[in-house]
Parts: sequence; structure tokens; C-alpha cells
Amino acid sequence: MEQIGFIGVNDKKDLLLNIAKTMTKLNKTVLIVDATMMQRLRYIVPRISSTPTYVSEYDGVDVAVRFYEPYGNS
Repeated sequence: MEQIGFIGVNDKKDLLLNIAKTMTKLNKTVLIVDATMMQRLRYIVPRISSTPTYVSEYDGVDVAVRFYEPYGNS
């Protein structure tokens, strides 16, 4: 299993989706986990289940959304 991490202040959701789509064209399985405070991928990825956290497929890429938990809320 190979992992790539992206960190930083700027919004990278479009870049990540484009890289992930390219990787699927190379027959790789891709999972994007949105662990950001803003959780912007939830507005792009369709919500299939009624649970607050979910993993859904979007354009051949698996996307995990709303798995972020701020510090001190455990």
C-alpha cells in the first residue's frame, strides 16, 4: 500500500480529485480522506447513507468525508 499526504493552508480538493482520477486510470485503488476542518469534499461527493460520517464513491474514487474531530472533543 502506498500513501501520499497533502498538507497546507490552501484548498486542494480539485487537485486531489484530479490526481486520484489519474491514479484510477493507472488501475490503482484510491481513497481520499478529507480530514480538514472545512470538510469541503462533502459538498462534492454525493451522500448515500444518513450517517454523519461516510465513505462514498465519486467518479471511480473512494472518498471518506466528515471524519475530522477537533482536539478536545473525544
